[in-house]
Amino acid sequence: MSHFFIAFLRHWGCTKKRKGRCDSGGWFLRDEIRRMLTYENNRPEESCDDAYHFHKVRGKTKKKKITSVQQRAYIEWKESVIDDWLQNLQCDKEAPTTEQMDFLKRVVDRCRQEARSLLGRLRGGDAKTKSRRCEDKPILDCLLGIPGAGKSKCIHLLRRFFKECLKWEDGEQFQFLASQNTMAALIGGHTLHGWAVIPVNASLAFNKTNCKGDDGDVSELFLKAQSMRWLIIDEVSTVSPELLGLLDLYLRRACARHPYATLSDSKHKVAFGGINLVLAGDLWQLTPVKAHSLFNNPFLTGYTSVEQRIYKMFWDPDSADAVQKTWVLTKPMRTKDRWLQEVLQASRFGNESWEMYCFNHGYPTRNPGSWLPSLDKPTCNNEVCLKLATDIWPEMWLREGTVVNLGKNDVRENAAFANRRESVDAAC
Repeated sequence: MSHFFIAFLRHWGCTKKRKGRCDSGGWFLRDEIRRMLTYENNRPEESCDDAYHFHKVRGKTKKKKITSVQQRAYIEWKESVIDDWLQNLQCDKEAPTTEQMDFLKRVVDRCRQEARSLLGRLRGGDAKTKSRRCEDKPILDCLLGIPGAGKSKCIHLLRRFFKECLKWEDGEQFQFLASQNTMAALIGGHTLHGWAVIPVNASLAFNKTNCKGDDGDVSELFLKAQSMRWLIIDEVSTVSPELLGLLDLYLRRACARHPYATLSDSKHKVAFGGINLVLAGDLWQLTPVKAHSLFNNPFLTGYTSVEQRIYKMFWDPDSADAVQKTWVLTKPMRTKDRWLQEVLQASRFGNESWEMYCFNHGYPTRNPGSWLPSLDKPTCNNEVCLKLATDIWPEMWLREGTVVNLGKNDVRENAAFANRRESVDAAC
């Protein structure tokens, strides 16, 4: 039944002869029309969408309906629950690090800001506070770090916060995404192509941005993004700027009527439809397959307009849709082996010494097994091990290379190997 017909029935069915008023403030309706309207306004499939905000004005409690689907995400917001959850989190056996906690508080503060903004619009009396548009930009942050620094744990903590504190549902108010199935399965999410309904074929994907109806299939993404407030994309190094740009175009179109899609002080459409976005990963790892990467040189030529828009987000801090903050996790959490940590760090930055190379490949070394590159001495603090590295082994090395009765070729190779090590150590 259309809203126009319901309004007509209300107007036609009102009678001023009867005394009293209904809850909505109008006159009582005739019995037949009232039964029709009661059924229309209380259908089972629509009653679940109703959300109300109760507040007191001049001592009287008033009820106001929350019309925006995105705004209903914060009807379960309670400060006491949030504070208790954060305190219990820090008391866990595997409590998050300071870097992880700072990132988590950033997400909590953004949710608190959106909840207060909703409360202000419901209580405000002027036209500005009643506006459906959001006054500030949604979050567009990067969560980067070395391998094993706890990026996956941050994602796990976000899921716990959304479910335990805000009572959100996965796929309704938040969604975890990745570029490939195996990566998405590890975080309990979906692929970018599958969730955003982006065709794998590039030409079809670009053609969809200009289509409508069944050909464009925008309605499917519109339904998925109706209540969406957070998107977390993991392993962002494998996401090409073209794919990320298509996601931006699709969400701008599907979320065009959302209150967070446009700022209140301008007509600028916010990136990704006004949904908060976190890009997690390590830009020093795998690159996209047969595509440009996000860490390519942005000043090269040959990029499409979609790619240029994404590069501008990452490389131009003055852009309207620029990345707001980058969180870098530096403390390794995956292993406590100090030797393995230093080997991974040296391989990552390309400064592996010749001594580390000999340790890893089984060649003769100048130091015992408890040696660490950062300390340049044995960690066992044994005097014998220290003498092996400083006195005993250097003498044995020289004696084996010059005095020991070896074959002519062996002596030459041993001496050349020693000279090569000396030159490499001097260069390092």
